[in-house]
Amino acid sequence: MKALMKLIYHIARRADWESARTSGLYTADSLATEGFIHCSTARQVLATAQRIFAGRTDLVLIAIDSARGKGTRITVSFPPARTRPAPGVIAR
Repeated sequence: MKALMKLIYHIARRADWESARTSGLYTADSLATEGFIHCSTARQVLATAQRIFAGRTDLVLIAIDSARGKGTRITVSFPPARTRPAPGVIAR
């Protein structure tokens, strides 16, 4: 497996991110339903935004330093029906 890119990206609702900045804890719906937070590499993030979030204006792009994740595990996997690996954040 190739070494991970240092920065990975997560697209979030602005209200969720602002709440996380106040509380000190961020989570995404996918953490409860799928066990991880979906992320993208720099090369993938624009296509992800266009495919999943087209037309939305209530979003922020969060840059995650994969080398500094405290209490997390950064994985790279091939989600079903995808041909390119995508990073994900898993809470321990």
